[in-house]
Amino acid sequence: MALITKILIPVDFSASCRAAAEYGLKLAAQFGAEVDLLHVWDPPSYIGPEVMISVPGGTSAALRDYVREEAQAELERFSSSLAVPDGVTVSTHLQGGDARLSILSQLEDVSYDLLIMGTHGRKGLSRFFLGSVTEYVLRRAACPVLTIRHPEE
Repeated sequence: MALITKILIPVDFSASCRAAAEYGLKLAAQFGAEVDLLHVWDPPSYIGPEVMISVPGGTSAALRDYVREEAQAELERFSSSLAVPDGVTVSTHLQGGDARLSILSQLEDVSYDLLIMGTHGRKGLSRFFLGSVTEYVLRRAACPVLTIRHPEE
């Protein structure tokens, strides 16, 4: 069995993603592995990037920049709320676009030994219409994938 030295955990701030992150951190501590948290934000596609908005503090910013900054802030809050075991290094990464493709792109760009993803456990029509990022990535990932479902989801 190969040694696990680098783990990718995509995060969407859901309960299942938190369960995946917590499990991944414990696993990283056992193997002495590094953990990368990846959040993929969805850029506003219904308006052009030049649309300006007024943001708190009285400044103006492009909507796309504002959404990206908010996503980065949420990722940092999520990361800092985790109980990181001693000796485990956690890095955060933010990408914009389709979550499925961005996760696969991150896997191609960096040599990960394990991908840990939360799953919501949708079934039936909701899964059919909403799709499953986890299932899509699971079928295409070049490294082992561990899925974690929060007991209440």
